[in-house]
Amino acid sequence: MWGSIDPAWVDEDALNDWWTNEHLPERVRLPGFQLARRYRALEHKEGLNEYLALYQVSNVRDLISAEYLHALNHPTIRTKQFMRCLMNLNRFACGSMWEKQSPKSVAVARHTSNDSLFMVVCGPDDSITQPRSLDMNPVLEHLSHDEHHPPVDIVHARLAMVSPNITAQGSTSRSYDGVGFDTAPDNAIIQPRAKTFVFLFDLCTPSTSALTSLLSSTWFTTLNTLIESAGLHILHTNTYSLIATLAKDAIDAAA
Repeated sequence: MWGSIDPAWVDEDALNDWWTNEHLPERVRLPGFQLARRYRALEHKEGLNEYLALYQVSNVRDLISAEYLHALNHPTIRTKQFMRCLMNLNRFACGSMWEKQSPKSVAVARHTSNDSLFMVVCGPDDSITQPRSLDMNPVLEHLSHDEHHPPVDIVHARLAMVSPNITAQGSTSRSYDGVGFDTAPDNAIIQPRAKTFVFLFDLCTPSTSALTSLLSSTWFTTLNTLIESAGLHILHTNTYSLIATLAKDAIDAAA
């Protein structure tokens, strides 16, 4: 889930206090939730600050469990207050399709923290009149070969596919009343997004210059070409810095 806030009229410190200290623990305590992470975009866009929240669950269907839907439909006072501060909100419930852990990630982690994330969201290309058979194998082959490396070290790469119906069930709950969605929350019911994918790349503390060159790199150009060959196009990209993380075992240990 990601969205933007206008720091000119939103108390950003209060929002971050709610999100990190109230909302993350509330979610991670729910059945199936294993890990929650919050990120802030490195670049401001049109004067807005973009935030990203990732929630790792055991199974995508944990996002329609009775416990989770009850929490969504009984939001706290501060959840109702701050959710409405988010503009251009995008919320996707995704099932994991593929992932790759770098063999050097353990050694790298001893000296650095994987506190940056590069996200690529792609979906159907509406300009294509003749539907193509979706084949993501060339994309995954490109990501799997070490010689096709970007200008930064990727320690963990993941591909997930959006579940439109599960997404819609959560996004139409009371927690999101009055929220300015980038796409209507029930759009998945009207026009199923069966071919929306999210790529997540955990980066090893790169330099600012390396991050800047990521989108212009041969690695990304090739990735974009292969995505287009599959009948998709890139809807959104951004690079984020980690600001908070909370795991299930930390909650259990504190209980």
